[in-house]
Amino acid sequence: MTTIQRNRIRWVALWSVLALAIGTLAIGETLFAQRQPGDQSRVLQNQIGVQNQRGPLVPNQGFANTPLAFRNVAQQAFPSIVSIEAFGRGSGSCRGSGPIHQRGSGFSIGPDGGIVTSSRVVAGADRVRIRTSDGTTYLASSVATDPLTDLSVLRFSPALNIPAMPLANSDAAQIGDWVLAVGNKATPDVLMNEQVAAGVISSRGPGPGVARREDLLQTDIPFGSVSAGSPLLNLNGEVVGIHTTLGANSDGTPQGGVIIPSNLLNTVSRQLIDNGTVQRAYLGVSTQSVDSQMAKQFALPANSGALVNQVLPNSPAAQANILPGDVVQTVNGIPVADGHRLQGIADSLPIGQSIPVGLVRNGNKMTVNVVPAAIPAALAPTPPASQRVLDTTASRPVNNFNDLGVATKPLTPETSPAWAKLSQTNGVLVDSVQPGSPAAEAGLRPGMVIRKVGGSTISAPADLAVANANWADKSGVLMLVSSSRGSRFLIVGGNE
Repeated sequence: MTTIQRNRIRWVALWSVLALAIGTLAIGETLFAQRQPGDQSRVLQNQIGVQNQRGPLVPNQGFANTPLAFRNVAQQAFPSIVSIEAFGRGSGSCRGSGPIHQRGSGFSIGPDGGIVTSSRVVAGADRVRIRTSDGTTYLASSVATDPLTDLSVLRFSPALNIPAMPLANSDAAQIGDWVLAVGNKATPDVLMNEQVAAGVISSRGPGPGVARREDLLQTDIPFGSVSAGSPLLNLNGEVVGIHTTLGANSDGTPQGGVIIPSNLLNTVSRQLIDNGTVQRAYLGVSTQSVDSQMAKQFALPANSGALVNQVLPNSPAAQANILPGDVVQTVNGIPVADGHRLQGIADSLPIGQSIPVGLVRNGNKMTVNVVPAAIPAALAPTPPASQRVLDTTASRPVNNFNDLGVATKPLTPETSPAWAKLSQTNGVLVDSVQPGSPAAEAGLRPGMVIRKVGGSTISAPADLAVANANWADKSGVLMLVSSSRGSRFLIVGGNE
């Protein structure tokens, strides 16, 4: 090789290295520019739109293709998600006979202003208050519940104007899909209410306890990360399901992230909104799955249908001449993988409408027409829950401080909390607060210090009785309180 040739090779190599360095720098500057807050803000504005615009939200296919997917999904969802506080005297509560104060999340799924949530959030409550993303509060006028699926729908009068969340086809959700749980739980100090947690769909199949008839989803998201009633979203911003407390332990703590899928959520919630109850259909058969050994007997592939082992007399199946030994493979065009799947399909069939059932009898495929009937009360998996009217007024009249349901004691060096400045002598210490009382609803908690009531400075418990405050005012009374997180004003009492 000549000297000239060697020099040419050196120059080509040098220019190649230089070009690579320039290209790398340009790419780095582009990525850096994409990460700038201003550009991210523009991306969010373009993809999400104006957040205070009312009306139904729509899926955004662009979310899943951006590095900001989780943030985008959460930002779009927040206006449709509400925090829920339920108050009651304890009648019918799963927590016993005492007063109840339960918290959770809920969200809008339709144009009628209804809010769907987990039944356990509102169980036993006679008064339910929600708070929207802009801080506005409303009292629900009624609640309709389906015990089988742990779903409840809150109604309001007049109807709320909250954007409805789009529902995904949960049958298309696969194990391993990314999902985002988004909640908005009311907290005692009303600070960080928004809750977001990411994970994947980890399992699907029969649910625990009363929901064994239904196909449910499960995620690897720890249940404590979001509250019951929070929606589970895919990366297009669509609702895949709702977090419930099905399968909870005896103390009310859930065993895992159990999700009611969106298809079932839609069916149940629409009936609760339209009728106040959920009416399920039945065929009148008892079935079992076709395992590998049973499949050989019937010359069928394994897991290829539901084997009928009993037909109830005078049932829709009996009237259609379905027989023990038949293997049901499709119902109204829906494939039946096993006996469990058949039960879930049957529940949602149109009552009184003829539907085709594809089956195999003695090795021969055939189709029969069945007219599903409403499931008899004696066979219903749980008694139907009727719609309940809720109290939309104050939990009880407030005519003086004693009606608030709070006990106080003097603020002394011995009783003063560690966070309180001893030089700040005015105020009384909140010793206890009755659950479900007007004080509890207002946010008063034991350990707080009441500094002012109305126009009066408070220095001793006796000052509360003579404070310059109109306790009967329907707008409530302004109260200044302090806690370890600082001072803030509360509105106590009132019925607005």
